[in-house]
Parts: sequence; C-alpha cells; structure tokens
Amino acid sequence: MLASGMQIARKLLPLLVFTASLKVHGGSKKKLVVSPGVLARIRGAHTIFVSNAGEDDNLRNSTGSAYRAMYQALAGWQGIQLVDSPAHAYLVFRVSAEESIDGYSGSPFPSKGHPTGNVTNEATVTLDLGVLDPGTQKLIWDNQADEDPSVMGNVYTRGVKSVLAPIEPTKSASHPLNKPALLPAQLRNPTKLFIQLVPSPANSAVSGAGTAVSQALLKLGKYTVVGSANEADVMLLLDVVANTRVPPLNYMTVQVLDPGSKTFLWSFTLAFANNYKMTAQQQINEIIPYFLKAWNGVIGKDHI
Repeated sequence: MLASGMQIARKLLPLLVFTASLKVHGGSKKKLVVSPGVLARIRGAHTIFVSNAGEDDNLRNSTGSAYRAMYQALAGWQGIQLVDSPAHAYLVFRVSAEESIDGYSGSPFPSKGHPTGNVTNEATVTLDLGVLDPGTQKLIWDNQADEDPSVMGNVYTRGVKSVLAPIEPTKSASHPLNKPALLPAQLRNPTKLFIQLVPSPANSAVSGAGTAVSQALLKLGKYTVVGSANEADVMLLLDVVANTRVPPLNYMTVQVLDPGSKTFLWSFTLAFANNYKMTAQQQINEIIPYFLKAWNGVIGKDHI
C-alpha cells in the first residue's frame, strides 16, 4: 500500500511538522469537534490550493478521483477562491486516498451460475484530508473518513463530504459543483525537472527506476533534468517499494512537488508486473511506458 503524502514527508522532508490524525468512520454519527481557533482560521481562508497526494496502488486506476471530488466540493463553498498555485493560497487542502482489503466473501470454487467461482473483495476506501500552512507546511488540521466502495454512489464524493463536514461554512449549505477540476499551474508546461530519490530498502531498485524515469522523460524532448530544486519548475520525488517475496518489486510512486514549498502537486502510483520470473530491472523497464502514459495524461493539461 502506498505510503501517504504524510509518511513520505516524514522520511524525506524533516522540516514538516505533523500532528496526530483524527479518524472518522463513514458510518459513524459522531461529529468531530474542531477547536475554535483552528475552525476560525480555516473558515477565514478565502484562497485555497487543492494538493493531490494521490491514491495508493489498489486505487491506481482512479488517479485524480479524490482530487476531483475535493476540488468540486470546495468550488461549491461561498466566498472561496480555488487557486492554481500554493504561492497564492492562504491554506493548502491536501487530499489522498487508499484502499484496504478487509476480507473476502464467496467461494473460489465453481458453482451453479458461477463456473469460475464467485469471490468478492470486502474493502474500505479511506480518504484523508490535511489542511496545511503553505509557507511552513505545518499541519493545521487533519481528518479521515472510511467509506464502503460497494455502497451505491461515488465513494470519493462521500468521503470528501465526510472529511469536510466539521469545517464547512455556515453561511449556506455547501454543494459540489459538477465542473472540471483545474490542474496546478506548474503542471501545465514544466520544462526543468529535479528528480530526488526516497531512501528505501529497495535502494538499488530506486536508483534504477530513477535513471529509467529520467531517460524516458528526456527522450520526449520537452524536458531537461537539473541538478537542484532551486533550478527546477517541478520536483519529482521517486520511490520504489519492494516485495516481501518474488517478484522483487511491488509498486513505484512519483510525487510531483513545488520545489520551493514542497507542496504536493500531483502523484502517480504504478504497480509493477506480478511476474515471479522477472528481475527488478525487467520490472522497471516494463513499467516505464505505463508511467509515460499516466504522465502525459496529466502534465500539460488544464483540467481533469
């Protein structure tokens, strides 16, 4: 499972300060109490930047879904302007999602009407919201909601509604706007990239993946890789998570950050081929075309 933006930041960005997460289950009727000072600061924000810390490897086919749901929900708040850069924001709303498999139901054996068996995953989708100060990256408030993806309706919309409920405006009932979610301005035409590798137990694989990603992007002819974050338009934070058994690698994450504030702009999660005969380098070579497809589906676009 993908390390959240919070976990990655703990490993690589020690200047960030975090507080404990507050978890609210989707089925719970208990309302989270927010301290008056924090609530006043959040409700007093007129400019908000939505930061996409991504989905985990189980939700990799839903890239951007949590971001879109958060963006549309906040767009329905009166008096709020959603900005396309953390530099213009009073607060950053960082959103991420992950899925956990709680168990299985049914049978893997053939039966009447189910010649290949009938196994259903019982899962929970957890949506996480972190409200941060854009200048210091200090976490002001954090909330989580667990949602059942088997329930009718959009699981991300439900999750966003749950995490925002304790802080939503009192002026009028908020309502999501069904409109395209604008992408961060820095993703529209970046040319200078700084790639940083996350220290990992899969150190050699991380290095190999970093080289492969750099070469693949350079071959597109649109980018140059620079030697420091200060020179870059965006910073790529790359991690590879090893398997506990064969094949060697599990999944790769590429987080795209603002080089100055280290705000998460976007996140890509790609699962390596689950072929026990593959070496780590073969898995890396095989995943690069999928990374480029995901990259080109977001970078250079105006909205999602």
